[in-house]
Amino acid sequence: MDLTKVSKYTKLFSKIHGKCQTEPMVVSDGSFIYWYAKDEEIIIKSDHVYEFAKNTLAEEDQVSTLSCANGKIFSLCTDVLIEHSHYIRRLFKQKKKKDLNISLENFTSKTVDKLITYFRYGIICFRLDTVANLIKISKALELSHFIYLLEASLICNADNSLKTLVYCINLFATTDNLITVRSKNVLIALTNYKLVDLLATKKFIELSPASLVYLLANDDLQVADEVDVFRIAMYYIVHQKNYQYSDSILNVVRFNNTTKDELAEIKEIVKEYDDSFITSVMTQFYEDLESETPSLNDSVIVHRNSHNLSYRNSGDGTITAIIGQLQHNLLHYSETQTPLYK
Repeated sequence: MDLTKVSKYTKLFSKIHGKCQTEPMVVSDGSFIYWYAKDEEIIIKSDHVYEFAKNTLAEEDQVSTLSCANGKIFSLCTDVLIEHSHYIRRLFKQKKKKDLNISLENFTSKTVDKLITYFRYGIICFRLDTVANLIKISKALELSHFIYLLEASLICNADNSLKTLVYCINLFATTDNLITVRSKNVLIALTNYKLVDLLATKKFIELSPASLVYLLANDDLQVADEVDVFRIAMYYIVHQKNYQYSDSILNVVRFNNTTKDELAEIKEIVKEYDDSFITSVMTQFYEDLESETPSLNDSVIVHRNSHNLSYRNSGDGTITAIIGQLQHNLLHYSETQTPLYK
């Protein structure tokens, strides 16, 4: 093994212990995940990856090249690449040779370099604002286990702060990132647990429209009824001026699971906001928003609404109080001057 490579491993290892003061999370495969709060940086250390590379990199005659967007070319032992990448494993089976040329022209040399460093030394350091690029290149190369580690590192650190949680939700809800369903379910469960805090601090308004839909469509949302969901959706739309997303966001409300009284309350909320576009959108969910014709029974039938699954009524009223106060402040006061609770 090249002594310069051993030296680089030692340097990377020292960086971990110099930065991270807290105990790491241990993953089932023996990898360690460290969180460096000051720089919002995550470090993954996988000793088994380093050991495999150390025992394999001696065969320098079987090398593949990886070319990046800016023309920079990296080289690495093909067996190491095959160990991690299902895509390269498939490519090797097709071409029957180990001197492969891999085009990564959609990715910068910085992203590729981080990945190569992990393959060689089993250590990768990345900031939260750069992890999306690592996820995308991992999906392109089909690095299933590395993807698992990336997602695990985000989930286990998502509750370090509401800011980090919001960032992770936005990242997971972006369809281009192709986050696994399992990881999405774990994160949404954590988010549901933190929902009161997200509302009370108004951090939920920093969610992207897709993230809000992802959150409010959750079966286990801790709300008292669908009126709570409607209030959250309306507040987000109006406060953030995201009117163009009204149809998609309001569709998370399970109108079919509301009673006549709850639907009447929803209609009153729409009137209170007094916005013609919102009113227009709502007419697509029930035939006549202003109709006072009583229903034949206590149920509401909205055929257009796609969310008519389980009833969500396990909340204790805390969310009702918080979002009700937020709505009141938005409509009647300057929120910067009015406390959340009176």
